[in-house]
Amino acid sequence: MILTMSSSAGAEIRYDPATDQVVMPSRDFRDFVAIKRTAQEQVAVLNDELATARSERDEAMDLNRLATDINTEFAKENTRLRRDLKKARDPGIGLYAGFGISPSGVGELSIGAGFVWKPF
Repeated sequence: MILTMSSSAGAEIRYDPATDQVVMPSRDFRDFVAIKRTAQEQVAVLNDELATARSERDEAMDLNRLATDINTEFAKENTRLRRDLKKARDPGIGLYAGFGISPSGVGELSIGAGFVWKPF
């Protein structure tokens, strides 16, 4: 189908099935072309805005993934530290050696094994 313009004033927009053409006055044709151009410009602006919105969404998703990874690492580190602290507080057997002065004033060397526990 072909769109043609006619110079006849006051003519209506009509379809000519014999030639498979739409005929319209030149003033209406100019209006049609202007409307089409405006619509194309608006579509281009909307496409640019959509691309910007998609880019911002992708950046936000990347930041969200990063925050989730950081939270996961903090949780793992917290769990490890709690486990290490509990292990450090568990009772155990230990060796000791030292030098001390007895109540009678004599210095003595002491070596031995004993029960150890860290209450806090």
